Amino acid sequence: MLGERDEALGEVWHIPTPEPTTGWQFVRAIFEEVGNLPKIGALSSTIVKTLGLFWPLACEGVETVYQFEKSFVVDGGEYRRAFGGYEATPYHEGIRQTIDWYRQGSVRVKLPGSGTRKRQLPRDHVGTKL
Repeated sequence: MLGERDEALGEVWHIPTPEPTTGWQFVRAIFEEVGNLPKIGALSSTIVKTLGLFWPLACEGVETVYQFEKSFVVDGGEYRRAFGGYEATPYHEGIRQTIDWYRQGSVRVKLPGSGTRKRQLPRDHVGTKL
């Protein structure tokens, strides 16, 4: 919708979300859905920045460390006012749907330049070489 409306250009939008939640609560909900106990740890921003010098994944994480240092709430009210009502999928429902989708046919494939990774493929592509 945002790409189709001129009034959306040049603005920062927060898509409406369900009730406020923390990153920890969201991760716990994922683990609950798959039936595992969460094993969650934390690293200081200094350690993440140091690891980022040697490990590309940690380097990406440096950009999001601020999200874990101070609480913040994302509010989709401006989006709703500009574009009308929007019902967000509850977190538990979205997590369940995503896990169900993932379980329907993920396969290991060789991706150009990135090694072997799990990737979701449409059922008619499972077993074909990419």
